[in-house]
Amino acid sequence: MRSLHFLLPEALPNNIIEDIKNMALQFPEEMGVIGGEIGKNATQDKDLRRSQIRWIDPRTDDTAKLTNLCTNLFCDVNREIFGLDIERIFNIQYTEYLAANKGFYYRHIDSFAGRGEMYDRKLSMTIQLSDSDEYEGGDFEFDNDILKNPPDRNTLREKGRVLIFPSFIPHKVNPVTKGIRKSLVTWIEGPAWR
Repeated sequence: MRSLHFLLPEALPNNIIEDIKNMALQFPEEMGVIGGEIGKNATQDKDLRRSQIRWIDPRTDDTAKLTNLCTNLFCDVNREIFGLDIERIFNIQYTEYLAANKGFYYRHIDSFAGRGEMYDRKLSMTIQLSDSDEYEGGDFEFDNDILKNPPDRNTLREKGRVLIFPSFIPHKVNPVTKGIRKSLVTWIEGPAWR
């Protein structure tokens, strides 16, 4: 592993970002949950997470283009930076953090390692879908005790920016104080950590 994160040097073009946002609207909105996979051990705790989400099924004809884009980004970056044993996308989540409910996500990890499953989330990806002037607060941050050289905060706020990192790295989204922060997150899984 050459780094604990990778920020793509170029933002995704606006037409792709708009396609992602429009696609997400085809799926039902629900409250964000913590502590488990869809339908498994997940709970709602507004002290740890406040967000609206839409699960985008990565295995349909309508979502194939997005799934392929994310898979290719994961594979290319993994080959150059992380060198992990990865296989397939595990769900895609469109997320909105609203200032109206002080949307945020407390410090957490995305991996469910150690639960005895055959597969674990290996890498996480976040794609910034909002312009930085559409909201205030809401910064994505890594745990600075672990990551000494985090990506630039202002760069992460740029629309279309893609960040990939190991799913076991603690991170958070600070409360949104004005507007709405929109993002897409997804994970790629592989055989259980050993």
